[in-house]
This record gives sequence, structure tokens and C-alpha cells, in this order.
Amino acid sequence: MSTRTKTSSQLKEKIKQIMKDGKKRNVPEIKQELQKLGMVMDKDYNTNHISGVLNVLKSSGYLKNPERGYYQKNEDYFNTGLCSLFDMFEMENEEERRKKKDEEVLSLQKEIQKRLNDEIEFIENSMKEFDYSAFSSQGLLAASRIVKIMETLKEIK
Repeated sequence: MSTRTKTSSQLKEKIKQIMKDGKKRNVPEIKQELQKLGMVMDKDYNTNHISGVLNVLKSSGYLKNPERGYYQKNEDYFNTGLCSLFDMFEMENEEERRKKKDEEVLSLQKEIQKRLNDEIEFIENSMKEFDYSAFSSQGLLAASRIVKIMETLKEIK
């Protein structure tokens, strides 16, 4: 694969990544987003690369020109059979990644909730073992604060 082809392929994937949100952007905005993704103009690509890739994406139907000088993801591309099997595979992989991430977040939430419940139970049991009769007035004030904390912990549950 030549350097130009490799650069164009990388640029194409980055531009698809940028444009997948459906917002319309002009070329300077696309370049700015590319820089955020680590691709720097005149270092990683040049004007011919970006012009060529945008033209290819527009010709394939992936992008459209909602107005002069602006590009936007063409939602019809995915609904009319214009998209390639690769694009469909890419969309499925994105959905799988999103589901996996959602499952990981849910799992972490459950783990955090379990740990909180365990800690709350430990504190509740510890509170039951205190002999409050031995406390001074300051100790009773501290104990009342602890009771307030316990009530808050129950609300968290």
C-alpha cells in the first residue's frame, strides 16, 4: 500500500468518525477535529488528501453537501442500501462496543452498590454495639451526628 493510499485510508476513517454525529461542518472545522484526533495538516496529510477523501465520501453517498462549503453525514446512505457491507459491519461493531460498555457500567454500578451496602451494614452493626451510657455530653453530640449519618446512609440505599 502506497503512502498516499495509507494516508487517504486513515483520513477517511477519521473523517467518518468525526462526521458520524450528523453535524454539518466546513473544511476548516473538519481539519480542527482531525487535529484533535492527532492528524495534523501538512504533516500527516495535505490539502489534496482531504479534498480527495471528502470527494470520495460524497461520491459514495456517505456525505452530502447541505449547503455550499459544508459536509454532513447522509442518513439516507444507511437507509437506502447505498452503504457497503463494511459500513454495515462497522455500525454493528459500534453497537456491540456500546452495549459492552453499557454492560460494564452496569456491572460497576452493581459492584459499587454492593460495596456501599456492605459498608452501611458494617456501620449499622457497629452502632448497635456502642454503649451510649458511657458517653459525655460531647460524646452524645457525636453519637447524634453518627445517627444522622446513618439516616443519610439509609437514604443512599
